[in-house]
Amino acid sequence: MMTIFTTQLLGRLKTIAQEDELLEDAARLLCQSLIGEGNLFIDAYGEMGVLAEALYGQDRLERVNPLSLDGSFAEIDHVDRALLVARTSHHPKLMEAATFLHTRHVPFVVIVAKHEANDLDTLADFIIDLNCLEGLVPDETGKRVGHPTSIAALYCFISLQLMIKEMLEDYQ
Repeated sequence: MMTIFTTQLLGRLKTIAQEDELLEDAARLLCQSLIGEGNLFIDAYGEMGVLAEALYGQDRLERVNPLSLDGSFAEIDHVDRALLVARTSHHPKLMEAATFLHTRHVPFVVIVAKHEANDLDTLADFIIDLNCLEGLVPDETGKRVGHPTSIAALYCFISLQLMIKEMLEDYQ
């Protein structure tokens, strides 16, 4: 089972890496706030562990903050940027945050394990669809297990983070 999971996971990660133009454009948008006087706000819903990595990881960026605390949104304006991460594009908290950011004219990027067309298409500046909602390994009953959603989201986030760091170094 581990061999199948590892092989399938590596395939998914390579697929994400092939979206290099989309990732670079998204990183450029997020980097704008850090080059200027803004902040980068991040929110992740459910099992997506991106927020912890962004705030406490060894390679964390300066001026990164959670978008919501204790059920209310942070003070934010047009010089800021945001990153939202969820399992699906229909997640209610994701849609609430996207609407909040859009009404404040704050550009933002969304990472989802599976995107289906909805209002998010007109709200978000970039949507990165990881296309990894299903499990990678069939069990004895045929059900698919080994869902890579949080691993794929972290991989995507760290890819964005590395690109942002490189852009900041080039700018200075």
